[in-house]
Amino acid sequence: MFSLTRMTSYLLAVIVTLNAINATSVPDPCLIHRKCSTTEDIVYAVDDHQCYLFRNPCIYDTAICQRRENKESELKTVTKEECKEKCHNYCTEELFPVCTEYNSSLETFSNKCEFLRTSCQNDKCKYYEKRAQQVNLPIHEDNFHS
Repeated sequence: MFSLTRMTSYLLAVIVTLNAINATSVPDPCLIHRKCSTTEDIVYAVDDHQCYLFRNPCIYDTAICQRRENKESELKTVTKEECKEKCHNYCTEELFPVCTEYNSSLETFSNKCEFLRTSCQNDKCKYYEKRAQQVNLPIHEDNFHS
């Protein structure tokens, strides 16, 4: 009987310990597949070089996970004013077109830097879609300025 009581006490201790571990562990948010809305609730964030605008917290969280997966630098949320300080004033003239969307309107930029610069300076949270040549959209000449 003594050994049965001892075994029961041991098992109870293990169960209590496992429950405590499960109660305090936080699941990795990057394991969740998100379907984000297009509702605009802008999140301003920066890395070491650039200001980024995200349409809403869900899209920001998704970007955080993508950056982690790609081993890119971490983003830090900041105020609009702090973000604006890191808006690029100019970009290279390389031609690597990207397609973006803003309120169901598609727009093509000469490269990702131009897209980020314009979004930041105009405070329009455009959504980066993909390289323009993949969707065969014409590139607007007014997006080729510095």
